[in-house]
Amino acid sequence: SSDYLPTDEDVSFYEFAPITVETPLGGDTFSVGDTVYIKWWAIQDQVGEVDLFLSNNSGRSWKHLNTQEGSIGVYDDAHVWGNYPYVLETEDISDECLIKVESYNDQTVYDITSGAFTVKGSAAVGSVTVALDKRKNYFIRSTRNGRIMANVQYGGYYSIHLYDVSGKILAERRGVGPERIAFREHFAEQILIAELSVNGTTKVATLRSVK
Repeated sequence: SSDYLPTDEDVSFYEFAPITVETPLGGDTFSVGDTVYIKWWAIQDQVGEVDLFLSNNSGRSWKHLNTQEGSIGVYDDAHVWGNYPYVLETEDISDECLIKVESYNDQTVYDITSGAFTVKGSAAVGSVTVALDKRKNYFIRSTRNGRIMANVQYGGYYSIHLYDVSGKILAERRGVGPERIAFREHFAEQILIAELSVNGTTKVATLRSVK
């Protein structure tokens, strides 16, 4: 009748999950070298810092990307929000990729992307990406035109040297990161040795031509 009043059993309450991953979404497709923005939010009084992970095998194993602390007040004062840019690497290529955002203090509290997304090879035909270290410094060689690009992801003094296999120096650059460097020279050699130093730490990569 019109006089009916609802009981507690008639009322359902919506509760926010402690952590929610907003992007990327299941079904998304990216290429090596693309920047994926990992957007997440969490309940402030339940979650402090979070760890960000990527899996390329449907969650059977995870690669740690970063530890991040969220910002307060983007949605409301009860939630924190984060947005982490991650540059996709060759080792991420898969159609079974997932992102996990996990509480730093409690590994049982986490959220995973709504479904698997895909990472394909670089959009540039015949290119190879070589990651130099965990801070995401990397080289990309496009064998279509022989050009070399380098990325210094974090701030610091850097120097880059490119050698042929005999040890002859072919090109060099110096500067202050973060910076993306495109070499104007055309390199016909099939194999190049690339040396990147950032703040005194040196990494060496072998850039091979791929078809």
